[in-house]
Amino acid sequence: MSDGCDGDLVAPLKAAIEAEGARVEIVAPRIAGVVTATGEVLPADHTISGVPSVLFDAALIIVSVEGAASLLTEAAVRNWIGDAFSHLEVMGFVAAAAPLMERAGVEPDVGVVDLAGRGGVTAFIEGAKIGRSWDREPPPRWRSSSRG
Repeated sequence: MSDGCDGDLVAPLKAAIEAEGARVEIVAPRIAGVVTATGEVLPADHTISGVPSVLFDAALIIVSVEGAASLLTEAAVRNWIGDAFSHLEVMGFVAAAAPLMERAGVEPDVGVVDLAGRGGVTAFIEGAKIGRSWDREPPPRWRSSSRG
C-alpha cells in the first residue's frame, strides 16, 4: 500500500476477505502505515523491507499514482512484488500499480486480478481460495540423456 491509496476500496475488500475466514495484513513502506486519499490512517503490520512476500498466500497491490511513482525505484518493492509473482501467489491490483508490476516482471495471467475489472474483488478472493496460480508454473525441463 502507499499513501493516497483508495481507502474506499480497502475497507470493503478487507471485510470481504475476512468474511471468508482469511486474515489481512497491511504491508507498507513505513511501519507507521499509510494515509489514504480520504485522510484515514491505515497502520502497517509490516514494512515492505521487513517481511518477504513468500510469507503470504496472496497479495494485493493497492497504491496511488503518486505512491507508485515514489516506490518505483525501491528495490525492496520490486523484489516483494516479483517474489509474490514467482511464488505463484494470486495478486490483486489497482491500475496505479501497473508500473510497479511491470518493473517487477509480473505478466498478466488468470492469477493477476484487476480489482476494478470484471469480477474484481470476487475474482481475487476465489483465486486466493485455490491457493496458488499453478498455471504460472512452467513445465519441468527434462534433459535428454545420450546414455539411453
